[in-house]
Amino acid sequence: MTGKRLRGWFSPAASNTLRTPDLVAEAGIDYLCDLYHDDQPTPIRVRQGRLISLPYQMDLNDAVMLGAGAGEGEDFLRTGVDMFETLYAESATQPRVMCVALHPYIMGRPQRVRYLEALLAHLRRHEGVWFATGAEMADWYLAQHYDAAMAR
Repeated sequence: MTGKRLRGWFSPAASNTLRTPDLVAEAGIDYLCDLYHDDQPTPIRVRQGRLISLPYQMDLNDAVMLGAGAGEGEDFLRTGVDMFETLYAESATQPRVMCVALHPYIMGRPQRVRYLEALLAHLRRHEGVWFATGAEMADWYLAQHYDAAMAR
């Protein structure tokens, strides 16, 4: 639809199987967001090709928190700031990824969007924060760390 090659995969409704990484890699996709195991990109061993896992957090996902009724905008902001502060402190020694999963029909509601704006403003006030797409993170990791990580 966009004229660009699909670079990343997140299984519909957060579903996947043990075969998903192999199928995704065989399709030529560079990264998978189905694994919620770390705050850093990691390589995934696949039958063919190469694949990395990019961090995806369900706890800072507006569909899970707000759409399911577990919280509201203030809770999203507080969770985002708390997550960021921890990851930012840890990033002094090693890069960290903070995924903010958004759905415009949820977070874009008039009573919520100001909390997203406040979270983004908080992040922007810190030096060295990189607002990156999944493809940009994948390119960086594949160029800088993939081979060494696979060798270990």
